[in-house]
Amino acid sequence: IKLPGAAAKFAGHGRKYQTTYVTFVHGQLNVSYFGARSLKQLPAQLLTPEASASPFTSFSIHKIFPDDSVVVKMFSRFELGEVALEQIFAKVFDVYRYTWKAYPKLQPLPPEQWASFRLDSRGLLYTSGLETSA
Repeated sequence: IKLPGAAAKFAGHGRKYQTTYVTFVHGQLNVSYFGARSLKQLPAQLLTPEASASPFTSFSIHKIFPDDSVVVKMFSRFELGEVALEQIFAKVFDVYRYTWKAYPKLQPLPPEQWASFRLDSRGLLYTSGLETSA
């Protein structure tokens, strides 16, 4: 988005964005990877801390089919390769990967670099201005 000159002056600058990798998989889970004996023992969603040894930061089961295959969405800090998928899944039928700069890294900026909520005199507002102070 190209902002008008006056608005661009007050918008946040220099923010780095977190690269997030999402991997959707249709397959049959290796439930023993999670310490379970059956699919029914698994929660619908798992979250892991950033410093975890887990290859994913978020794991969500979105659909369970009659044959016990599942559609899973995983977020991670790096692309999940075939080796990781082979550990998590007994069988993989389909994989879709997407990478994007999902959200700003929340590292505080000095007050003089905080973005203004009001970007111009006509009422153009920047609703994420507070993120520059977080």
